[in-house]
Amino acid sequence: MKIKGFFILVLAAIVSSVTLISCYSFKPKIKEINPAFGKHISGYTSGMVTRRTNLRIELSSPVKQGNSLPPNTTDPVVLPALPDSNLLEDIFSFEPKIEGKAVWISDRIIEFIPKETLPVNQFYNVEFKLDKVAEVPNDLETFEYQFSTFPQNVFVTIDGLRSYDDYNIEWQKLTGKVTTSDYEDTATVRKVLTVMQNGKKLPVKVNYTYTNNETYFYVDSIERKESAGKIVVSWDGEAIGAFGKGTQEVVVPGLRDFSVTEVRVIENEEQYVEITFSDPIKYGQNLKGIVNLKGVEGLTYSIEGNLVKMFLPNRIVGAKDLTVTTGIKNFKGYKMLQEYNDILQFNEPKPLVRLKGNGCILPNSNGLIFPFEAISLKALDVRVIKIYENNVHQFLQVNDLDGEDGLTRVGKIIVDKKIALDYDKTVNLKQWNKHVIDLGKLITPDPGAIYRVSIKFNREYALCDCEAELVNENNEEVVTEEVNDQGWNERDWDRYGFGSGYESWEYYYDDNYSACDPNYYYGKAVSRNILASDIGLIYKLDDNKMSHAFVSNMITAKPIANASVEYYDYTKQLIASGITDVNGMLDVQLKKKPFLMLAKSGKQRGYLKLLDGYTNSLSKFDVEGEVVQKGVKGFIYGERGVWRPGDSLYLTFIMEDKEKRLPPNHPVKFELQDPNGQVIYQATKSKNVNGMYDFRTATSDEAPTGNYLAIAHVGNRTFTEYLKVETVKPNRLKIYLD
Repeated sequence: MKIKGFFILVLAAIVSSVTLISCYSFKPKIKEINPAFGKHISGYTSGMVTRRTNLRIELSSPVKQGNSLPPNTTDPVVLPALPDSNLLEDIFSFEPKIEGKAVWISDRIIEFIPKETLPVNQFYNVEFKLDKVAEVPNDLETFEYQFSTFPQNVFVTIDGLRSYDDYNIEWQKLTGKVTTSDYEDTATVRKVLTVMQNGKKLPVKVNYTYTNNETYFYVDSIERKESAGKIVVSWDGEAIGAFGKGTQEVVVPGLRDFSVTEVRVIENEEQYVEITFSDPIKYGQNLKGIVNLKGVEGLTYSIEGNLVKMFLPNRIVGAKDLTVTTGIKNFKGYKMLQEYNDILQFNEPKPLVRLKGNGCILPNSNGLIFPFEAISLKALDVRVIKIYENNVHQFLQVNDLDGEDGLTRVGKIIVDKKIALDYDKTVNLKQWNKHVIDLGKLITPDPGAIYRVSIKFNREYALCDCEAELVNENNEEVVTEEVNDQGWNERDWDRYGFGSGYESWEYYYDDNYSACDPNYYYGKAVSRNILASDIGLIYKLDDNKMSHAFVSNMITAKPIANASVEYYDYTKQLIASGITDVNGMLDVQLKKKPFLMLAKSGKQRGYLKLLDGYTNSLSKFDVEGEVVQKGVKGFIYGERGVWRPGDSLYLTFIMEDKEKRLPPNHPVKFELQDPNGQVIYQATKSKNVNGMYDFRTATSDEAPTGNYLAIAHVGNRTFTEYLKVETVKPNRLKIYLD
């Protein structure tokens, strides 16, 4: 959902207007917003939005009258009381009408939740009765604004035929993907596709994925007959009110034919060739000399069923001869009857920028170096937004460290400039090259501030053979200057929001656009948040609400002593604080659930959100441990992890009684059960050494294998541990030397 700040650049408004007009057969009248509303409304949903959005109004000041949250709320964060819901009755009106209801999100945020998914390509006029929730002059009683939903578009990608397995080539499956520019129901997407084989319509099945509005489809039970046939896949977006239609034929090879059915040159971030065969390829065969690209050395291959991927050592441009000799074998060992030859066209790489990794914390060991990779670009634009230290808590209320929501409320643009990439004439810019931005030369890092670094490019910077008039339509000289914050121009307050197009665009555009087409450059910007800090943080919380903080230096891995650690709740109120010891540790009893942990060491700052959903996943590790039972903790330990039938088992029960709830030499009853639940050993001991009880037992040579259960009883407390008894075979290693 797009929440625009109240004030919008004139240029951004013009661009939005042109965009909206171009999407409709009529020309909607764009209404001007009275700047006086800015005193009462800080943000609202505007521009082009997805069909499943909730429409939001954010007031500048909270509405104080209200009632409390429902008593059964499970929200771990204590929020302020919400205003009276009766204030929201008929507070929104839409043209065309939208069924739904308005609700309070907080004491100054109102959301209208549509009852149904909004239609595509629809322009709306909205009236919001501001006087129902704020004291305003008569001319500001109703706030009128506009928004629209995206026009829908359909793109279809066909992956081709695949065999079900290596032993059944009589039946195959066709797979592909339908991508829509906006949300569409899976059942409705199915109506877009029609698949025919020999005049017979085949059923299409779909699987929905939650990324990029993609719907994967497949058609199973496609029969291969003696002679070759074909499948016709056609699509028409009219079924969902969308643009886009087309037809593609897929050859179904005959059972007697082992041949190449399709060859594709993939020109994504990496360049390679996909060769699809009629039958699965025999695994393990060396394809060097069998699948060749004339004049290209150092090719590598991978075999995936009936698909062979041929990877190039470097990107190439131009026509190349592909040859697949009859030496290639299918899974049954049969060779192709005829050699396959084709001429493949490798295009110039399109301009692109990519970031490696996904971290946000940048230690200062080598300076503030921001690495990235670029191809087919001679320059790019860099923008740095500074999120101030005193706003970080507010920023993290709605973001993770790498988030981008609400930037206009917490930060400012401090750098906006062009950077050249063609400084080294010996570098081939039409290959992927690594570059770095030395942020130390652009900014002076403040302790605790977060910096959002964004990179974007346009047709001017592309190394492509485009017509001269496309490179610079206005024939204007490109002037690069750093941001000069006037401080008094309110229209600049939203200049780096969604209206500027600097961040990734939500609207989907087909990557098949030419690099000379301006549509290609939508969605190509990349961004990353940077926290210049050496501080690494670990937080743990035990059952007694005792917090354990660990502060260390990420460069040296040494603990940081005398670091200040502070815990804050959601509303930025300090809960607890303390100073780390020589081991970089701090234990503090917490009375409330913390939202944020802040660590300070000199000029360094470290932040860690402490919500339940942010804990590290431990599902792949054995971290069960032992729960404290009435002040006593117990643990059963064996000298090894696996025993064989007939082995002796030397087991130790370790008991910890810090609160001295048990008398000295308290007896411990121990028993061992086999996998069938039968007790095969039982003993009681009271003698111990520092809480360690020794139990020695064994299994018989004929004992069943499986999981044995060791049980220790301490009064009415029970501690258990599973022991594995297995028949162990020596390792064998089989090596093929051919």
